[in-house]
Amino acid sequence: MNSNSTLRLASYSALAVAAGVLMLMPKSLPSASATAGTDTIDITGTVRDFRSSDSGFVPPAGTPWSHVAGSVDLSLGADYRPMYTGAGFNVSTQWRNSDGEPIPPHLAQETGGLQVGSSFTRDPARTTFDSWESANGPYSLANSSAAPAVTIGARMPKVSAPTDLGPSVGDVLSNGIVLIDENLHCDDFVTDKLTTLNVSGNVTILCEGDFIMNQSSTMNLLPGASLRLYARGAIAINQSSQFNMNTFAPGAVTIYNLGTTTMRISQSSHVVGRIISPNAGLQLDQNDHFYGTFVGKSVVLDQGTGLHIDGSWIPTMCGGEVMDTMGTAGSGSTGAIASAADFTDWFSEALGRNLFATHTITLTRNMSGVYEYMDDEFFPIDGRLFGNEYAGHNYYFTYSFTVEFVHRACEGRFFEFEGADDAWMFVENDLALDLGGIRSGMSQYVEFDRMNLVDGETYRLHFFYAQRNPTQASFGMRTNLDLIRPSDPLAIGSEND
Repeated sequence: MNSNSTLRLASYSALAVAAGVLMLMPKSLPSASATAGTDTIDITGTVRDFRSSDSGFVPPAGTPWSHVAGSVDLSLGADYRPMYTGAGFNVSTQWRNSDGEPIPPHLAQETGGLQVGSSFTRDPARTTFDSWESANGPYSLANSSAAPAVTIGARMPKVSAPTDLGPSVGDVLSNGIVLIDENLHCDDFVTDKLTTLNVSGNVTILCEGDFIMNQSSTMNLLPGASLRLYARGAIAINQSSQFNMNTFAPGAVTIYNLGTTTMRISQSSHVVGRIISPNAGLQLDQNDHFYGTFVGKSVVLDQGTGLHIDGSWIPTMCGGEVMDTMGTAGSGSTGAIASAADFTDWFSEALGRNLFATHTITLTRNMSGVYEYMDDEFFPIDGRLFGNEYAGHNYYFTYSFTVEFVHRACEGRFFEFEGADDAWMFVENDLALDLGGIRSGMSQYVEFDRMNLVDGETYRLHFFYAQRNPTQASFGMRTNLDLIRPSDPLAIGSEND
């Protein structure tokens, strides 16, 4: 790319819909427009029955009641079923949004201080670690204060790449003076030395590979501009490069490290922004400085470097401030799940171990336009399949379904579940609701604007529930989504009761 050239790459929306696993059968018509506004929606899913003697499903007697989060992976498996991780923990106190609603820990927004998942390493005699207030202007001796609190073991946010940028244009090599005023999807993005990148407007860059700024390169944000940078490979700001130093506004830039490679700032380089890096660390090598906020796996500060945490940062969503209250993670817990192999059968056909049937629930729209279903005695297979086994009800089963919805950004779209036992929900492949464990009538609230969804796109919602409580079975849902039938539903088996 020549000096004074302009980089202009048009973007387009791409429909990203995963294959379904079960069926939705709307009472009216199978299209979003026809279903929207109807008074009832019928959802048909699959119930899988387990015997009361199945030690891989039924928890041992005396298992304590507890909300357990983290038991399943943040992504669905290849067969569109959840995967057991063994990394669950008891939730001592709930994570909550500003309205006091209990929210999934992995979707909560941390504020204040330095948030790291595993470690923070520095030599106090040779490095600087302090805080400043971006609301009061650029960092300076007058606008700085003592080191902020460090949270080690912080829950990491879930980060997903944007899906509306069109196909990759391949590798991008920049040199000279380059204007970036449209979104960009590329493989590697590399600057030659002495390159100046000027960002105009609200720009998103997605790198399937590396993002590298080489010797004495500069990234400037023009007035009113913002940048969201996503990279799956290495991110490196090298050799006296400057990134957003012209605005000194951390809120103008967010860098999402989607991979596992440590982000490097090296050799007298300076970066202003916000970095979110759930599975990788940040390393400042020599005489480098970072000004902003960091939420990620780890931080390493080497000789002469400085980490300056912005105390003014408050996350925003749809123009409003996100004021979440962080919960407390207790001791590790298996969630009374015997093993990953046992868990695999919970939502799959397992010959000789479970029997299955279909079951339909009906959501009814209330005066506020919210669809609701609540059953304090949720026993859909009493007297069927393996039967009640001399108990008052058939207590041991799973229930799962798949539906679709069209995302409407910044309209307060939500999904809430309240029930006695394990419940997980995924949007496409990403975990949304995380309400594992055996407990009595606990709820969780999912705000879809937290999930980096594209306005107007159609998404699959996969819901999984396990009833393992020998005394209670409650099942309640509330949502303002217009749920619709998958366009190509895949039914698992047939009714055999």
